[in-house]
Amino acid sequence: MSEVQPVVMAPVGRAEASSRRPKAGRPASHPGAGPRAVHPAIAGTAAPTRVYVFAKDAILRAGVASQLVGVPGIEVIQPGDSLTPEVAVVVTDVVDEEVFRVVRAIRRGSRAQVVVVAGVVDTSSILTALEAGATGFLRRSRANREHLSLVIDKARRGEAVLPPGIGERLHDQNGGDDQGGGLSQSLAASQAVARRLSTRDLEVLRLLADGCDTTEIAERLAYSEPTIKNVIQRLFERLQVRNRPHAVAVAVRTGII
Repeated sequence: MSEVQPVVMAPVGRAEASSRRPKAGRPASHPGAGPRAVHPAIAGTAAPTRVYVFAKDAILRAGVASQLVGVPGIEVIQPGDSLTPEVAVVVTDVVDEEVFRVVRAIRRGSRAQVVVVAGVVDTSSILTALEAGATGFLRRSRANREHLSLVIDKARRGEAVLPPGIGERLHDQNGGDDQGGGLSQSLAASQAVARRLSTRDLEVLRLLADGCDTTEIAERLAYSEPTIKNVIQRLFERLQVRNRPHAVAVAVRTGII
């Protein structure tokens, strides 16, 4: 894994919109100019999502970066650019301690969300990377343009990006045991929290573990999206976690789900 350089904050100049009004009898826009095509994953985004791809292997980096070049709504930051990424994509064969260090360094040096694209993913590594600050995961075999765009958009919004059913597999492997590294609560304290969680709270946690976003959770549980957002925010406070992936990691490690 290549060394992670400090992220440099730099102002990005943007052309100011002209304040002149169109002359009488002249259309405000070019006749026949239709709406620009926007990728479904980033529809409604006001500005391109700045993405940087990290990889120890230059070929791996080039392969993933090439999938993103030219995607509407995504700007791939090149090495040496002074722009600050909003999403960092870490590409690797296996998720190991070096990857964990990279994830921690990115999170310390910027506010970028981190997505790990790996050839081999095991449940223990997923938990540790979530605790290190990763937002989600994508298997390299699925890292095509469409899937990468969708995952990047979810990560940009801070939503957990986990393989379907990962919550159940993580729980099966860890057995609800809190032995893995630096969680903010002990098992006993988390079990006390669990006793205060409602059935709805637990259902929301399980769906987060399955990689569902706010809209999907609201549809499955037949609640409004604002209600689900409020439930998730209260879960953050009760579990003392930073974000959705961290909430999933805590819930699985401590046996809440």
